[in-house]
Amino acid sequence: MAWTMKVAVLCVVVSTIVANKKYKSPLQVFKEPKDIESIFENGKLYYVTAGTVKQGPEQHPRYNLYCGKVTVERNATATIMKRRNLIFSKGRWTWLHAYYNVSIRTNSTGKKHRKYAEITSMHGMHTLVANLYLLWLETTCAFFYNSHTGFSEILQKLMRHATK
Repeated sequence: MAWTMKVAVLCVVVSTIVANKKYKSPLQVFKEPKDIESIFENGKLYYVTAGTVKQGPEQHPRYNLYCGKVTVERNATATIMKRRNLIFSKGRWTWLHAYYNVSIRTNSTGKKHRKYAEITSMHGMHTLVANLYLLWLETTCAFFYNSHTGFSEILQKLMRHATK
């Protein structure tokens, strides 16, 4: 309960800051593909500070602003991104859970990483696939943008748990 209240207060503070801040187009796509794979290293934990969800892997529900956390787990066969978003629904705060498989492929030469990750999610009998492009903010937060659907979100790194 205390964690939920802290996250709710932080959501309000972040939304106030975001609403009052004037941006000067801080986003830029990397000119050269960067190592997007390092974002999805095992044990990384990110905090979702703000985001817009209009379409994308989670088709429904659609939120303009949400808070939560993202953790990355790897096993022998897959990289999985687990999300817990705190949302306000039906007059109360609740957690929305989502799981995504992350696939990072190389270009046609097989050597260079592409500048995007393929995110796959199962919803009922449907498999939803999105390409998340890694962009960069002046504050060095990871910013993911899906050019096909307009889905975007900002992830701020909290800490790194190295498991070797």
